[in-house]
Order: sequence, then structure tokens, then C-alpha cells
Amino acid sequence: MSSIKILVDGHVISGYGQGIKTYIIGLYNELSYRPNVRIIMAVEDIDLARSIFAKNIELVPLKKRNKWVRLLWELPKISYQYKPDYVHFQYVLSPLVKGKKIVTVHDILCISFWRDFPLRLVLIRSVSFFLSARLADTLITDSEYSKGEIARWFRIDRADIYNIPLGVNFNKSEVTN
Repeated sequence: MSSIKILVDGHVISGYGQGIKTYIIGLYNELSYRPNVRIIMAVEDIDLARSIFAKNIELVPLKKRNKWVRLLWELPKISYQYKPDYVHFQYVLSPLVKGKKIVTVHDILCISFWRDFPLRLVLIRSVSFFLSARLADTLITDSEYSKGEIARWFRIDRADIYNIPLGVNFNKSEVTN
């Protein structure tokens, strides 16, 4: 059986506590127990990541905190070095990476309720989220509500959007292929 190699943009791990951080920790710690999955996590703080992730997740350092350097230089460079099957991003992907692109768009509240947000933020996120959703080989969200909003605003068929609910927590003894 061949192995699946996933490179994860884990830059949010070093940030303050938030839902996306919890999502990545839960999802990839659970996936790490599958024998046919190899996970490479690109993070800013290796020591912090070691204390959070399962030992079989390979950690690779991100040297710069600037998002444009990370998306346009560091992650493409790492992807060409490791040659992953998939690269997983949160909200915004890099079109320059090697491998199929997975993007999780957790919500688009700033688009659905655009009057409640600063115009600059709405414009920047509308364009970057839309392009990322359209360029992704796999598009994921974490609720049926977000799935509907993404389908409506980005004109993407609901069948092309996968829903992975929050709170991923499998019994490790039951995980198989």
C-alpha cells in the first residue's frame, strides 16, 4: 500500500489560541495514527510544535513570519524539497507549491456580512478567499452553514465542497486504513 504525503501550512500554531489552531492540532494528530499517512508540518516554533503534535509528525521550520514570504517562497521551496501529494492551507493557498492543493475556508462572514466589516478587509479577503477556493483541488469547510455560503458567494457546487466538522477526535485504537 502506498503512502500519502501531506505538507501542512502550520504557521497558525505559533499564534494565539484560536479555532484554526485547534482544528489543525486535532485533525493532524488524529491522521498521524494512520499507517499510510506521512505528515510534514511547516511551523514557526519547532519547540512549541513538538509539545503539541504526535511524535510521528515531521516538523519543518518556517523562517519568516511574513505571510507573503511564507506563501510565495518558503512553502513552495519546502514543497519542492519534500514532494508532497497534497499541501493543506487555511483560507489562502500558494499557487506555487508542488502537489495538489487543499484549502480549508472555515467561514466567509466578512463576505456574507460585508457591511459589518471594514471595506479594505472585505475586498482583500473576498479576492484571496475566492481565488484560493477556485484554485484548490480540494475545498473543505467545517459547517453546513459555511458550505452553503461558500457555494452561494463563490458559485461553487455544494457537492464540490467537503465538510469536516470541528471536534475531530477518533478513538485511536479504532483507526484503520
